[in-house]
Amino acid sequence: MAPKSLEQYAANKMLEWCTENVGYLLNTTKEAVTTGHARYRWKDDRDARAEVGTGIHETIEAIHTGSWNFPELDDEQQRIMRQWDALNQQYTFEPHLSEFTVWNTYADYAGTADGLWTITNDRTGETGKYLIDLKTSRSVWPDHWIQHAALFHAVELMQKNEDGTWRVEDWTEVTADLDGVALIHLRADVAEVHTLTDPEMLSLRFQQFLTYRNQWELDKTITALEKANAPRPF
Repeated sequence: MAPKSLEQYAANKMLEWCTENVGYLLNTTKEAVTTGHARYRWKDDRDARAEVGTGIHETIEAIHTGSWNFPELDDEQQRIMRQWDALNQQYTFEPHLSEFTVWNTYADYAGTADGLWTITNDRTGETGKYLIDLKTSRSVWPDHWIQHAALFHAVELMQKNEDGTWRVEDWTEVTADLDGVALIHLRADVAEVHTLTDPEMLSLRFQQFLTYRNQWELDKTITALEKANAPRPF
């Protein structure tokens, strides 16, 4: 079962494509539309957005780590980075970790976090230490907080040594010192910092993640059993 926001996003992209291609739709079959051209337009948009986001992630990581490995940015990405510069006039971002992997050994999942930063609102003086997620999506969706809560509730932190080997640290000791999670929303016309600090809400979002994950596992198991036990003529 997909979160409703993803279903709505897919439906919106299909509708946009159909609106822009009315002439084509009038001269093709229903099957061609539903199985190919219109049905999966959201994947094209998703892949394009992922490329935009990758460039932004790599640029901010290079800034924070002092690396000279800056990617080449297109016009949209350059506009987004100008928003990032403007955001730095309002907040002070102090990075502690960048692009690291966490693992939940009990629920058996792993994921990569964008960063661990201390954020200070320069206007109010309010400060906090947060697990960071950078997003270039059109909006901030509930799915983002579900993903973030899953990373927050991991158990182990995987750190890469200089020689390429890995070491394991206790991620729960790190999160015990955090004020919550923060989502940095960046687009060509948007620069926002969203935070989630309520432990109960973080826990509920994590339960949502486990529910969706369990549903996915069940669907996969049922599909395999249905294929193995397909009805046969008696």
